[in-house]
Amino acid sequence: MSNKLFVRQDVGKGDPLVLLHGMFADGSQWDVIAKILSKDYRVIVVDLLGHGRSPRPKGATYSDKEHVSALRSTLESLGATKNSTVVGYSMGGAVALAYSSSYPESVEQLYLISTPFYFEPEQMIPNKYAGSILFRIILLRARANDSKQICRVYF
Repeated sequence: MSNKLFVRQDVGKGDPLVLLHGMFADGSQWDVIAKILSKDYRVIVVDLLGHGRSPRPKGATYSDKEHVSALRSTLESLGATKNSTVVGYSMGGAVALAYSSSYPESVEQLYLISTPFYFEPEQMIPNKYAGSILFRIILLRARANDSKQICRVYF
C-alpha cells in the first residue's frame, strides 16, 4: 500500500519534526503546538490513514505496516526522510514506534506520549531504542514477572 497521507501542515525550516495524532482525531490536534514549534523546526503534521482528510483505502486493515507505508510515502514526497524527530500521541505513538523501527536510519529522536505498548521483551532487543533507560525498565519489569509475558506499558 502506498497511499499518501493528507499533510495538514508543513511549516518552518530545519530538520523534520513529525507530529502524529491519536485515534479518532486528526492532525488539527497539534495546531497550537505546531505553531509554536515551527519557529525553530520544520513541523510536519499529517492525518493518519483513515483519519481526517487522509485516504480510507477499501480493504485496509489499518495495520502498523499500512500506517508505516503511508507515512513513509508521504515523508518521501516531502523530502523529509532524514534526521527526523517523530512525536506520536496515543495511537500515533504506536505508528511512530513502528515507523522508527522500520526506518531507524531516518529517525534521530522518538517521543511517545500516552502510547500503549504490547511487546514481548525479546522484541525490544534488536532495535536501537533497546538501549534507552525506558526500555531497560520495561524489560526488567517483564523479566521479573515472566519473560514470555507481554509487556503492557502506558505513558
